[in-house]
Amino acid sequence: MGFSGNVVQQAMERDGFTCQECKRTLEELAMPHQIERARETGKWGSIFDIHHKESRKGGDNSLENAMTVCLMCHHDLHKEMDKTLIPCPECGKEFQGQHGLSRHIALAHKMDKTLIPCPICRNEFKGQFGLNQHIGQVHKVGVIQ
Repeated sequence: MGFSGNVVQQAMERDGFTCQECKRTLEELAMPHQIERARETGKWGSIFDIHHKESRKGGDNSLENAMTVCLMCHHDLHKEMDKTLIPCPECGKEFQGQHGLSRHIALAHKMDKTLIPCPICRNEFKGQFGLNQHIGQVHKVGVIQ
C-alpha cells in the first residue's frame, strides 16, 4: 500500500513541487500544458512521484516519511536500493534480494541435514536443486523429478 492522495499532495506542496534529489523544479521538469493538466486533475504521476524516506518495511505512509522526487530520480533511487546486498546471518554471504537469501539458507543451512544421494555415483546433496544440477553437469543426464 502506498501513500494516500492527500499525503502525496501535501508532500509536493511542502517540498515546493521540487525534486528533493536533483532539486529540479516543476517548471524545469514539465511542459506548461502538463503542469496545467496536473494542477486541474491533481494527478502528478507523469512529473513527480513520492518516495519513502524509510523503507516500506520499516517506515510508514505518513507525510514525514514522504519525499517528492522526479520520475528519473525515483527510478535511480530504486535502482540503488536493488543493489543493496543482504548478508546471510549464518555465514555472511551476501545476496541481492530476500528470495536469494531464503533459498541459500534453505539449501546451505537448513536444519534437516538429510542428504539426497545421486542415483548414479552416490554423491550426496542438500537438496533436489543441487542434485539435479550435478546430474545435468556431471552425468549429462536430464533432470530427475
